[in-house]
Amino acid sequence: MPPRNLQEQTFQLPRMARCYAWTVQVSPQDCVGCGLCVENCPGRDRQNPENKAILMGDKMPVREQEIENWKFFLDLPLIPPRDEIKTNTVKNSQLLEPPLFEFSGACGGCGETPYLKLATQLFGDRMIVANATGCSSIYGANQPTTPWAQNVNGLGPRLVKLPVRRQRRIWFGYAPDGE
Repeated sequence: MPPRNLQEQTFQLPRMARCYAWTVQVSPQDCVGCGLCVENCPGRDRQNPENKAILMGDKMPVREQEIENWKFFLDLPLIPPRDEIKTNTVKNSQLLEPPLFEFSGACGGCGETPYLKLATQLFGDRMIVANATGCSSIYGANQPTTPWAQNVNGLGPRLVKLPVRRQRRIWFGYAPDGE
């Protein structure tokens, strides 16, 4: 049973046998208040079209209810099944498996992290990330926390940190013995 404050919308894609509920849920403890979700939201308030579907507001009055909504959201099953949707559209890519890259410590508005998120949704635990240095080393391999997640089977992308001269070997799918 969804929490009473959870806002959702029903939808049905072409070729789908049934309707589903749709929601955009923000993790209340991980929101940094950058406003990018509001800025990029394509939805509009039907009663007042000048307003976006998402508005920024004071976090504290809604924090507890959003924590309850977040916990419910994390326990939802994966739907719709992959064979019921076209997986080659940007819109439907958001309906794929949960991302295995989440909550990076990257700068607000970072353009790299959405691509990593999408790549983990497309390739999941089969993905190998060969990384030498740069921003992605800072937000992607900072210990003791990491934005790289695991799927329900406990598997996730492989992160390989090597000197630049050895990276091409990983990119082409092989590494000589002893490396």
